[in-house]
Amino acid sequence: MKDIYKTLPYRDNVACIVFKDDEFLLVQLHKWEPNWWKFPQGGIDEGEKIEDAASRELREEIGDCKIKIVGTSTHRLQYDWDDVSIQRGKCRWRGQNQRYVLVEFKDSEENIQLQEEELHTCCWVKKDKLKDHLYQEIPPFVGYWDSIEKVLTEFSSIWE
Repeated sequence: MKDIYKTLPYRDNVACIVFKDDEFLLVQLHKWEPNWWKFPQGGIDEGEKIEDAASRELREEIGDCKIKIVGTSTHRLQYDWDDVSIQRGKCRWRGQNQRYVLVEFKDSEENIQLQEEELHTCCWVKKDKLKDHLYQEIPPFVGYWDSIEKVLTEFSSIWE
């Protein structure tokens, strides 16, 4: 990261850990490698509550589906973007301060309408296969799986 970028603030972000029964919804951005997945997520607007940001981002990314916010994690992940990502963000942020909201999907999967401008595809993955989809050792994914694992542990009583 260039020194000039180190003075930029972090963008507040919410990742929505969406589940239905024993499966989790993952999305893939356009131009991503076939093995790069993440949970639906996006920025938190100034003054916006995290739960409101999660609901808004889900509407924007997967359509107006029925959901229930189950809880907000105490865990956070702060990470830096590479120079290309900073430039794509119009040099407004150096990275993200990511928070996590657990969301139960209470709708039919057929009602998902992906935001075509941003998302390429989505898939439902069993909990024991999440690491296969989310663990990467390349920026900006380093640390992402560890954070998700902490959040899943925090809410483990839901799946026991």
